Amino acid sequence: MKIIILSLNYPRKAATSSGTFIHQQVKALQASGAECHVLSLYTWYPPFGLHKYHSYWDQGYWERMKILNEYEGVKIHAVPIYVKMPARLFNETYYDRAVNGLARYIKKTPELAGADWIYAHFLTDMGYVGARLKEKLNIKVAAIVRGDDVNAWPKSKPELAEHIRYCFAHCDLLLANNKGLARQAMTFAREIKPDFKIAYNGINYRDFEVNASLKDIAAIRAEHGLPENKKIMLCIAGAEYMKGWGELLQAVAANRQAMGDWLLLAITNKVGRGEYYIDVEGKAKELGLQDIVVVKNKMPFEVVKRLYPAVDVFVLPSYSEGISNAVMEAMASGCWTITTDVGGHSEIIENNVNGFLIAPKSQKDLDDILSYTLAHYDERREEIGKAARASMERLGDYNYNARLLLDMFVSHDKAHK
Repeated sequence: MKIIILSLNYPRKAATSSGTFIHQQVKALQASGAECHVLSLYTWYPPFGLHKYHSYWDQGYWERMKILNEYEGVKIHAVPIYVKMPARLFNETYYDRAVNGLARYIKKTPELAGADWIYAHFLTDMGYVGARLKEKLNIKVAAIVRGDDVNAWPKSKPELAEHIRYCFAHCDLLLANNKGLARQAMTFAREIKPDFKIAYNGINYRDFEVNASLKDIAAIRAEHGLPENKKIMLCIAGAEYMKGWGELLQAVAANRQAMGDWLLLAITNKVGRGEYYIDVEGKAKELGLQDIVVVKNKMPFEVVKRLYPAVDVFVLPSYSEGISNAVMEAMASGCWTITTDVGGHSEIIENNVNGFLIAPKSQKDLDDILSYTLAHYDERREEIGKAARASMERLGDYNYNARLLLDMFVSHDKAHK
């Protein structure tokens, strides 16, 4: 089976952690026998250094420089899209240009001839583009709900809701990364009520060490300049207030007296901007938490993967998620995990059994669960940790879930012969 992958979130030069969850699934699809081609878009620019003479061209040049030709065995195609100029005279949206550029590229590229499916990520952008490509190319389209495409982006840009409904009407197969996202997507339905199939990513749980030796833990902590004599609570998230950083730091402050032998390790981007940005380090100083909050810049996945066994508790109080990869990674490492009951988290966490679920944006819930954790961690850490790891084993790894996804494609083909 030949599958064309459309995603705006895929590993790039100097940003190989971008779209890791999508890339891992694509790798697993290939390992299961599919031939996958990822198509990445950039704005066309002229050769010989002429891109410097127009902002669109210059933007396109730098976009193209970031696109890899191949990553871990997955072929990546750099696809140019064209901006007609002067742009003010042409009534074209980004999506129009993307559809036209992709259709042109797919038709002229022999490697893509005979593709069986277009598999597009996020209904609001590449799902919508893929659904429109179907009309031009007559290739079946599967589009998957990933999270922000139903729980965030349409709130800031209401017109994107129509993209979701277009996918409902025109995609051959509609997928959701979990049942919670499928329910959220259904809130956009009108006369067309789509039938969502659930396609979990899973987690390569065997890659995560559990029960590391004291010697290994000491070495990992020394590598990151972390003390041996403290218990560590870890949060990994972008520096956006919607990740719940403000509430988390307030909860640490509220439990300050009980945090004597604990510290919070915050891994995030220390520098940022925009309306959603939060200065985590600055907020910690403002609350007088410099002695118990350590802020470090985002790290490559391989580094973070080695860090999990050296921490005790993982916490992610996001306002919204699909299923957080970081949550699954922490659970696969046997961490005591606290997160919000959003997206598909309740599908992998049974509260107070293999982790802890709290309401999003609830300062009281977060204060209370931190207080409980500080009081009961030692007596329950083995029980919670073992149950967390076992739940990730049951969820299955990327390869297991990719085979299930391929079965969905095959079943659809058989049913529509």
